[in-house]
Amino acid sequence: MKKFILVLTVISALLLLVSCAKDKDPNVPEGMTVSENEAVDYYLYYPEEWRLDRNDGMVSVYASEGDRSNVSVTAFTVPQGVTNIEEYLNSEYLGYVESNFPELEMLTEAEVSTLGGVDSRKYVFTANIAGGDYKFMQNITYRYGYIYIFTYTSTVDAFDTHIDDVTSMAEAFEFKN
Repeated sequence: MKKFILVLTVISALLLLVSCAKDKDPNVPEGMTVSENEAVDYYLYYPEEWRLDRNDGMVSVYASEGDRSNVSVTAFTVPQGVTNIEEYLNSEYLGYVESNFPELEMLTEAEVSTLGGVDSRKYVFTANIAGGDYKFMQNITYRYGYIYIFTYTSTVDAFDTHIDDVTSMAEAFEFKN
């Protein structure tokens, strides 16, 4: 009987250790990690080699210390009277982008896409900011009275270097509920 209790105790301890040693959340895609916090209602999965920059009301990650190409996700309440993505884009977004980026060149405009399984619109543009040439991709969606903007920013030269990682991040993006 003592041997039986000893074996049962050892097996229980091993099972407890194995369950505690779980390395990774099974929902996190292979090769990625996740930024989580209670301030946002989404998960941003990003490559393990990228670095977390902000994880508060906004989440942002960047490629490396030597390459500050980055992805950020912002969310905010829709302006008064806006009830869908098209209204937001036509009444707010396009005017804002054009007025804040005077040397803007729109490369892709209102491409139908999804973000977290929700209908979205994707824009790609270039702009000169403080003497530097940058390229941006924004995937914008409307959900439950909020606008979510998934933005990839990079120098024009480095943009294509990370596009596969960024595409994987956008595809893995998930709303909590």
